[in-house]
Amino acid sequence: MGSFLDGMAGSIYAGFKGKLRTGVIRRMGAGTGLDGHGRPQDATPAFHTMEGFEDNYSAFRRASEGIPLTSVRLNIFGASITPPIEPSVDMMVRLDYPATNGQAAYSQWYKLKERRDTDPAKALWQCEAQKMKAPPDGG
Repeated sequence: MGSFLDGMAGSIYAGFKGKLRTGVIRRMGAGTGLDGHGRPQDATPAFHTMEGFEDNYSAFRRASEGIPLTSVRLNIFGASITPPIEPSVDMMVRLDYPATNGQAAYSQWYKLKERRDTDPAKALWQCEAQKMKAPPDGG
């Protein structure tokens, strides 16, 4: 017998689908070995499509939890992540913004930090992130 949580993430996402920013989660795959500093060598990125949006933390939460002013909250719908993964520290995320009111379309890159929250159904991931430039290989 399944849990009442089964399918909940998909149902919640279905209500928001098409109203969110599209993007990708970029995670580094396994490399061929480690360099002298313990970093993977020849690691290739893997991409997972997703939908979500950027948000800010309240002043109270920033003060009480020590969240830097440079951090934003990325909200990623779990059921939108294809192929499915759980967002984790140091992954990079790109949100794509369409052209509006004479402004050209653009993309914004973020790096995920340690603070990640989700609900029991993993319907929505709320991730602390910092804006960054596009990866050197263009993402």
